[in-house]
Amino acid sequence: MIRALVLVASAAAALLASPAGAQTPPDRDWAATTRTDVEAAYALLNDNHPGALPQIGDTDFRRRLDEGRALALERAARVSGAGGHRAVLNAFAGGMGDRHIAFQPAGPASWTWAGLVFRKAGAEWRVSAHEPDPGEADLADAVLVDCDGAAAEATAQAWLDGFQLDWSVEAQRERRGALLLLDNGNPLLNRPATCRFETADGTVERAMRWREITSQTLQPLLNAAYRGRRAGMGLRPFAGGDWIALQTLGDGASAVVEAVRADAARLRASPVVVLDMRGNGGGSSMLGRQIAEALMGRAFVQARTAGNGTCGAVWRASDDNLASLRSWRAMAAERGPEFAAWLEASIASVERANVAGEPTDAPITDCDPAPARAGTGPASLMQGRLILITDESCFSSCLIVTDDFRRLGALHLGHATDRATRYMEVRAEPLPSGLGAFSTLQKMALGEMATGPFPPDIVHDGPMHDDAALEAWVMEAVAGRR
Repeated sequence: MIRALVLVASAAAALLASPAGAQTPPDRDWAATTRTDVEAAYALLNDNHPGALPQIGDTDFRRRLDEGRALALERAARVSGAGGHRAVLNAFAGGMGDRHIAFQPAGPASWTWAGLVFRKAGAEWRVSAHEPDPGEADLADAVLVDCDGAAAEATAQAWLDGFQLDWSVEAQRERRGALLLLDNGNPLLNRPATCRFETADGTVERAMRWREITSQTLQPLLNAAYRGRRAGMGLRPFAGGDWIALQTLGDGASAVVEAVRADAARLRASPVVVLDMRGNGGGSSMLGRQIAEALMGRAFVQARTAGNGTCGAVWRASDDNLASLRSWRAMAAERGPEFAAWLEASIASVERANVAGEPTDAPITDCDPAPARAGTGPASLMQGRLILITDESCFSSCLIVTDDFRRLGALHLGHATDRATRYMEVRAEPLPSGLGAFSTLQKMALGEMATGPFPPDIVHDGPMHDDAALEAWVMEAVAGRR
């Protein structure tokens, strides 16, 4: 029910603006440090992640975990600094196939660049910002052709895949593609010597002169390259009806739920109601379900989402998972009574399993829920059109809410979402080196679970940072679907 309680929402911010950690000893044995942290990350997953249990039978997870550990230990021998340590841990986490599992560095990276920041523009990699050398022409908006003879797409995949993103997921390429040819000390990558660009005046070849850039200088360039925008929080009118902005399912989302509940009678009669989830990286999917029930009625929502493929969930029973659950009591008051009741029930269930020495808090069962059928059961209380907007940031509990609203008949607009797995409830533990933390998941949905990516019914061609333009486009899209 709650995919993630704490998640880093911005990929670029996570890499550039991490809180400062302990000072790194100048005589640190980096290879040994990396091996120790890899083993600690492996133990965290092996001892706490449901997918590691033989009873689950997830052979793909088990393969990823064991092969990922072996590769990370092999790569550790090549590590001679913080950048290499970070790269090995990033790749180990990325290889697990779920972005909830992540290395979270304790300090900002040191960056080197060739004066270029790129943005993904459809099938092209365009220059978003360029710091030319004296006498050089500005390459802003030029299209990358190739680097050292490798085509642009191959160059991007080799640089980004596994270390910064999962290349197979469109949302991650769009969201994190600006990290192309930005080097944070990864010894496993080869910096290109020359690249060619297509400009208005023809093809230009440039030698890549690599130099340092501070995180403070780089961050605004990355923000400009992505051109994303978070939805904000709250309920407001717009020209076509009503707009519910929900950029997080965490802090502040309960107030949005209450605003929708308080105005439910009017919203049900509104010609168009938009749920705008731009920038939403997760939190509690329970809050999204509450908005749906306030708009459409609980009976309708429960009937239409009953066949979503899942039939319950189980916690991996461990002392550390139980301690994590207990720590969530601190946020229970802000999340509301339904969350508090769910949390206490979860704690009691894991406590019982730990005492009994059972691997999960409930039996692991096969299930085949009957799919919900459209047009049967209770009717929706909404009279108007329901619109859902997502972008590349939609992840974790945002994916669950997206699946719910699509099943409830919402017209899905915007950009494709990220993806996850049937595992949920993320938490992180510090690594022995003090250089960062590593995260695991603790719970598994039973049955088949829709985990994305979710492509929209109508794709918005371009960035969605202009609110006024987006509102006008939404009304055009709605008119075209009447």
